[in-house]
Amino acid sequence: MKRMIAAVFLGAMLTGCGVSHMVKQENPLDVRQVKPKPGKAAVLVTRNTSFGGGVQFPAYLERKMFGVSKGKSCFYKDDIQPGSYLISAYGENLDSVLMDLAPDQTYYLTHDPRMGFWKAAVSIGVTTLDVVAKENEDGCNHYIYDVNNPGEDLSESDWTYAQSHARKP
Repeated sequence: MKRMIAAVFLGAMLTGCGVSHMVKQENPLDVRQVKPKPGKAAVLVTRNTSFGGGVQFPAYLERKMFGVSKGKSCFYKDDIQPGSYLISAYGENLDSVLMDLAPDQTYYLTHDPRMGFWKAAVSIGVTTLDVVAKENEDGCNHYIYDVNNPGEDLSESDWTYAQSHARKP
């Protein structure tokens, strides 16, 4: 029994070190500095707790993956054409919000892990810069989506589910 527990722990350690499809930046990110490119919108995603830290939560803009959170971390996309978008997070579940993104605005979202049956589930929340800045006073572990190692986009069935279950913030 002890060997089995040790093997599971070792396996988790070996597979859980990096964040799939993301490149960790050397310096923490000052979340107050995230601004969209001119005429575009930006979305900053933070995960403000280490609870469920080994579980990765992919994020999607419409059907396209644009980042993954793991542990206490953040990432952003700053070149979004203004408009209405479905933004989703995937854990044991799929949670989605429908947001209207305006030009020259930054929007702040959180990946909030919670207990699931097989692995951690996720809730996607909308928050403010003040809250995000307070929770990340020393900066957050900053990751950038690796376009050379992209993740899978939402399947047709997940996309249909996300559309029919999305909520407005």
